[in-house]
Amino acid sequence: LVLNARRYEWNGVVLAVASLDDIIRSKEASDRAKDLRALDALYAARENLRTRPDDFAVDADALDPTEPPASESDG
Repeated sequence: LVLNARRYEWNGVVLAVASLDDIIRSKEASDRAKDLRALDALYAARENLRTRPDDFAVDADALDPTEPPASESDG
């Protein structure tokens, strides 16, 4: 999950958030009714992200994806 995570900055802290593709794969693999019900909305969200830029994401090259996100106490 870390390698594909989207990175966002909030209040000076960089957060790693699981990619939508990874979330979709996990829900498809779980085969639970509640996860399967969420898939249509997740597919739509993924398509929306493909056609519109993610204005809030931090430049992926700015961070090492193998390192955990920094906390405010690190800085």
